[in-house]
Amino acid sequence: MGEGGWHIQIDSDEYFLDFKGFTQYLKKLNPNPKPSQKPLNICSNWISLIKKTENGYLYVKPNAPHYETMPFATNRPDYHNARRNGHFNHLSPFFVLHETWARGEEELRRKINSWGHDNDFIDKESFFRLWQVLDDYNYRFIKNFHPLQGEVWPALDFCKGRTIEEFLDNFPPLRFPLSRFGLFLRNNRNMARLRQILKFEK
Repeated sequence: MGEGGWHIQIDSDEYFLDFKGFTQYLKKLNPNPKPSQKPLNICSNWISLIKKTENGYLYVKPNAPHYETMPFATNRPDYHNARRNGHFNHLSPFFVLHETWARGEEELRRKINSWGHDNDFIDKESFFRLWQVLDDYNYRFIKNFHPLQGEVWPALDFCKGRTIEEFLDNFPPLRFPLSRFGLFLRNNRNMARLRQILKFEK
């Protein structure tokens, strides 16, 4: 795509809840990043869809303010692992639904056994069996079940919708947990360095 500007990557199983707002946010940050400027990733908050049931979708109920995040835009598209790299991650106040496990059984089995997810599971078959039995009732009892870092997926919730479009119509509004000042501190490079130093000194 060449150098300069914002490079946005959205996978086919991801749905921005406010894509127009996200692009306006990028333009406000920097209307046209130059190749000489410091590399920067812009992250959004991921809401993972886990299973499509007969009546709707099960999705990860985040333990705010600890949403799962993913880079969706960068001014330096030199990726190391999917969209991740060593550049500074700037958090934006936007949400993206990720249809990660909300697939048919055969498609999900292919996904979790693909090379891209080869190291995501300690026991793939056990996780697949757990997914198979999830329904509109028992999801309430599943806690901390991310395959590598349990607390990333602290709990599940349910929303009606026979299709993604219906699900989005019924999906409850999400509140971004940080104030404007809190977001400023989170995205300040110097504060990030200080947090890193304090973490190492503990």
